[in-house]
Amino acid sequence: MEFDLTRDPVPQDSHRPGVGWFAFFILVGLLILVQLDGYLNRDKGSGDDRTAANVERSLRMSMEYMAGIRGMLGDKAPKEDYARMRSELSRLEEPKASEEAAMVAISLRRLLGDDPKPSSLSALAKSKDTKVRQLAVLLENPDLQEPEVRALKDRLPDRFASQLIWSLRLEELGVKDARLEVVSPERGQRLFVFAVVLMLAGGLGVAAWIAYAVARLAGKARPVGHPADPLSSPNADRMAGRATQLLALFFLIPFVIVMIVGSKPPKGTSIVLALLVIGLSLALLTLPIFGRSLSFAQVGLRHPRRKSDCLWVVGALLAEIPLLAVLAAISYPLQQFFPAPEHPITVRLAEGADLWTLIGTFVSASLMAPIVEEIIFRGLVTPAMAKLFRSTAIGVVIAALCFAAIHPTGIPAWLPLAGVGFISAMLTYQTGSLMPSIIFHGVHNAAILTLTLAVLS
Repeated sequence: MEFDLTRDPVPQDSHRPGVGWFAFFILVGLLILVQLDGYLNRDKGSGDDRTAANVERSLRMSMEYMAGIRGMLGDKAPKEDYARMRSELSRLEEPKASEEAAMVAISLRRLLGDDPKPSSLSALAKSKDTKVRQLAVLLENPDLQEPEVRALKDRLPDRFASQLIWSLRLEELGVKDARLEVVSPERGQRLFVFAVVLMLAGGLGVAAWIAYAVARLAGKARPVGHPADPLSSPNADRMAGRATQLLALFFLIPFVIVMIVGSKPPKGTSIVLALLVIGLSLALLTLPIFGRSLSFAQVGLRHPRRKSDCLWVVGALLAEIPLLAVLAAISYPLQQFFPAPEHPITVRLAEGADLWTLIGTFVSASLMAPIVEEIIFRGLVTPAMAKLFRSTAIGVVIAALCFAAIHPTGIPAWLPLAGVGFISAMLTYQTGSLMPSIIFHGVHNAAILTLTLAVLS
């Protein structure tokens, strides 16, 4: 099965990459450096330990998941096993680890049946925070009885790790399943349901890949091709230049808005901002560049073929599940060397968000980002890359990697994000329209946000 997605032979010419490509690679390189700087240094001076927060969140989710399964299956539920998280202790117990890291390390060691390290206990005892010192009192006084331990609960830090240490101390005193006082089985049951649905959908996704491969081998379901094909090198250079302008617009407008309205904008500002970015992007798209203009049809902004394209979107949503699972598994070892991946939106939701923030987040992530990012990367960059490298497959892969690397999520998330870009590109070439990939991207982002809210609420 060849990955030849162009409709007609690509025109061969001797035009060399020009200012459009030069500007594009300079901007993408700068954006990647900025995102990496924020990602690699996100804990410095923040007053919070993101590594500890990520481990703490994973521990809570794991415990709630197991509590939810026990609530449904009773004695038939599998036994809890947190030994796989022991590898996190090396990062949490570094010589200069924070108080947050010390709390998480102690909670994990108590859960594993180990004694806390003296350095972690010392970090709590020397804290300037009275509540943190109270936690040290709880840990360093083995003679405390149940009433005294319970009386300390409201005087401890309002963090899951701290509350878990408190509940495990009660269990040591004979209080059965005291951890259920700080762990939500209901949230764990929701996680279990999501996991089952994802497994079933993943199975359907594998079937979708097999069906697609069989159809292609049989000479059916051939891609329509990109709307811009066949593309000359000068036009590819123009597309790269336009993509550069749109990408700069996409990142600069939020900074300008913040400078105008301040760090605490009025409610609904993010919604207005999202609509503004969409409108300006569509307006800029058709302005002449290097003496010629682009049309909406050239980048694929035309009506989909309704039923058939809707089926392709559904198939893509299913097919991405096993692909992203494989890419995430390949990327997971990178977390030993780099901070755990996280998106600023996820952090914002984890810290709590009001209704206006939630609406703005969904509008930005499920409407603005899919429209603007698909126009830039699948409508402009991918076909231009295919011409630049004289290979559709190479163009699709490199454009997908650029798409992934400019996100602020972190290095371990690059491969899964590139997988999303790859599926979007396949949809565009398969249907000859950008609309299915925009819908796919929007539904994907909305599903991620919904899952995040379900886990955090």
